Amino acid sequence: MRPAIPWSLILFGLWCSFPNQGSPGNTHGPEPSGVTLYDPNPNHLWNRLHRALHVRLTDTGQPDKEQALLPGDQSYHALELDAFLYPNRSTYLQFGEPHTTALAVLDEFLTKDGEKLVRDPSKRAFLQRDLWALFDGTNVGPSNVPGRELRTRLAQAIQRLALSPREIEALPDNFAAVAATKKLQVFPVDLWDARGPWVLIGDDNKNTNGAQTITPFHDSFFGGRSAFLVLILAGESREKTMKVLPQFNENGKAPPVRAALVRRMLLIDNQGRIRLTPITETVQIRGDIAEQEFKLSRQDFLAGRMQQSIHRVAEDDTERPDILFLGHNAGDQPGPILKSCFQCHQGRDLNSHTQAFSGEVGPLRSRPHLTNSTLDDEVAKCIRQKYSQSLWGKLQGLWEGQIPK
Repeated sequence: MRPAIPWSLILFGLWCSFPNQGSPGNTHGPEPSGVTLYDPNPNHLWNRLHRALHVRLTDTGQPDKEQALLPGDQSYHALELDAFLYPNRSTYLQFGEPHTTALAVLDEFLTKDGEKLVRDPSKRAFLQRDLWALFDGTNVGPSNVPGRELRTRLAQAIQRLALSPREIEALPDNFAAVAATKKLQVFPVDLWDARGPWVLIGDDNKNTNGAQTITPFHDSFFGGRSAFLVLILAGESREKTMKVLPQFNENGKAPPVRAALVRRMLLIDNQGRIRLTPITETVQIRGDIAEQEFKLSRQDFLAGRMQQSIHRVAEDDTERPDILFLGHNAGDQPGPILKSCFQCHQGRDLNSHTQAFSGEVGPLRSRPHLTNSTLDDEVAKCIRQKYSQSLWGKLQGLWEGQIPK
C-alpha cells in the first residue's frame, strides 16, 4: 500500500553513428557508450561530458546506495529527458570512478574553452539545462568536499554556455513545429491559439511574496528550472471554458473539463537572468478523455528534426518511479507513464484535479482562486520563486567568485 501523504491544504495540481577522428574535442579513446547527441563523433568533448554527467550506471534497485554497475547497463539514460537524479539529492558523481571522471571532463571543458566547440544555440541551451539540473541536484553539506568540487566546476560551465536574451528568444518552437505538421495523432494543435477554446489559468491569491503558481509540487520537484503552465478546456469555445472558473471559485465544483499541463524549458542568459524559452518539454492531458502525454525527444531535437521532436507517449511506455510520482511513494521499478497520474488525480471534473499538498513544498496556502491568466504572468511567478531559492543564491555566489557558506 502506498504510504499516505500528509494533507494540509488544497491547491491546484495536475500530476502528480561513425566516429570522425578529425572532430574537435576528440582527445580520448572509444568509450563503451556511443553517445552522439552533440557531434557525430562519440569522443567529442561535449558527448563525453554528457556521458560522464548524465548517464547513470547505477543499481536502480538500491537508490539510496547508488551502486555502480557494469558499463552499458544503464546507457539508455543518455537519451532521457531528465538526468538520473534522486529526489533527496544524488551522490552518484561524488564517489569513486564516476566522481574522478566527472571532474576530469569538466576540467577539460573549462581549460580548453569547451563552450567554443559547439556554436549551435539549441545544443548550448540543452547542455546548460542539464548542467543546471546537476548543480541543483548535487548534495552539498558543510563537509562535502566532492560535492563542492562538482558545483564550482558546474557553475563555471553553466555561465560559459549562457546565451543572450535574443538567442534564447530565437530558439526553436518545437511545439509549433510539430503542430504545423498535423501528423502527430491527437496532438493539441490549438492549445496556444489565443482565440481557441483552451484557457491558461492561474491563482490570483497573493501573499507577502506576491501571486504564486498553481503547480507547487511540480515546481518543487523539478527545482524551478521549468515553467509549468495549466490550461483547461470545457467546450467548443473560449467563452464556455471561461464560465467554468467562477463556478469552481464559488463552490469548488465545475462540470467535466480537459486539463493540460505544459512544461516549458527555462534557461539562464548571459546577464545572469532566468528566461523562458520556446522549447516545450512535456504536455500532459487529463480529464474528460483518456490520458494523453507528449514528450520532447532529446535525440530528434538536438539533430534539428523539430517537426518530429515531440513524441506521443504510448500505452506501454514506462518511466522511472521517482519521475512518475515526483519523488514520493516511488518503488524501485519503472512504471507505466499514462496510469501514474491517476494515483493522485481521479475523476474528470476540474475539482478532481485539485490535490492536497503537505507543507514541505512551501508555506501553507489557501485554496486557489482560479482566473484567466497570461503566459507572462505565470512565467514571472515561476522565475520569482526560483530567485528566492538558496540554490540560486549559491550559483550566483559562485559566478561572482565566492563560495556561499
